[in-house]
Amino acid sequence: MDITFFPSPSDPHGPARSTLDDLLSKGTTRIMVACAFCTGAGVAIMHRHLDRLRAPDSCLVISADNPTDIAAVNDLAKKAPGAVWLHKTGKLPREKGVGSALMHSKVFYSEAGDDCWLWVGSHNLTGRATTGANLEAALLLSGHRSDAPFQAARQHIEACRDEASPCPVEPPQLPDGDSVDVVVIHSEAHELLGDPVPWHVGLGLQSAEYDWSLRPPATVRLYLYRPGELVRGWRRAAPWVSYGGTLTGLNFTDGHPLYPGMAARWDDKHYSITEEQSVLQFSKPFPRATSIVTQAVITIENVAPSDEVFLPARPNWPSRK
Repeated sequence: MDITFFPSPSDPHGPARSTLDDLLSKGTTRIMVACAFCTGAGVAIMHRHLDRLRAPDSCLVISADNPTDIAAVNDLAKKAPGAVWLHKTGKLPREKGVGSALMHSKVFYSEAGDDCWLWVGSHNLTGRATTGANLEAALLLSGHRSDAPFQAARQHIEACRDEASPCPVEPPQLPDGDSVDVVVIHSEAHELLGDPVPWHVGLGLQSAEYDWSLRPPATVRLYLYRPGELVRGWRRAAPWVSYGGTLTGLNFTDGHPLYPGMAARWDDKHYSITEEQSVLQFSKPFPRATSIVTQAVITIENVAPSDEVFLPARPNWPSRK
């Protein structure tokens, strides 16, 4: 049995997508996955392995909690009937006030006859985990299906599936009343802006994880912070200045996992927002960012109050029984 540590010491932010793709592609007999969270970017990965996911005894088990995109997981389940399962949170037996008990596993098993491959680590099926934005680690094993680690992995994934519900699941009805979608962007900036509104901002993202929210003409709130303040998260930082505006354009590049197209140019944009080590950076002049899969253009129209309250993530609705 061979064991490899991922990523290499020379590249601690090494992207996992190609290695994970290679492992899953070997599973000509079946693939089995128990992974805590799965966003649109993770569903895009699994779409490339639909034939193996449809094989007898294959399964994908996902936790229902944020940031899992239940709508995207439901769509995948329709294309691989009986193979996709959603694990709901459980009650903690003793502790209180610390959240819910999760299926927090990240186990990827691939089988071809008697040959097996196993990935066990910290990677979720999300854009940040698989593109190298996060610091993640995993062990990759290869060997015979009778080896003890592979038997234990199969049993563990089956135990996760036994506690889960088959997808697609039906979300409950939303309460009556109007709903307003607001795209909230937190970005660092090196200087305060002197240009009067209106002005245009080009947004370039390295994953498709937030495509669900970038639907023109969405309302936008842009919060700018001083350099280094977002390393510990926006909840611990106070915005320098905030703006209101509208998302006026959207484009997918040739690197998009589901809808590859062509990179676009907006010659009248005044500023750019790009990702650097999972933190958005607001700048002028425009950097030549790489690995952009989703582009958007935002028209900033006014200064906005910085004390507005928004939901920090897309709501995920539990399934009905």
